[in-house]
Amino acid sequence: MLQVKEQFPLERNITIELAESTGIKYPNVRGIDQYLPSDFLVETTS
Repeated sequence: MLQVKEQFPLERNITIELAESTGIKYPNVRGIDQYLPSDFLVETTS
């Protein structure tokens, strides 16, 4: 195991693309798109 991360921010451009392609409104505050986190990310060597 290389790393364990909690509340790791996802790539904003990818999450915006996913939201648009599924018709989900992307969260924003006062017109600023927000970063969406993954609750848990584990990076391994294999």
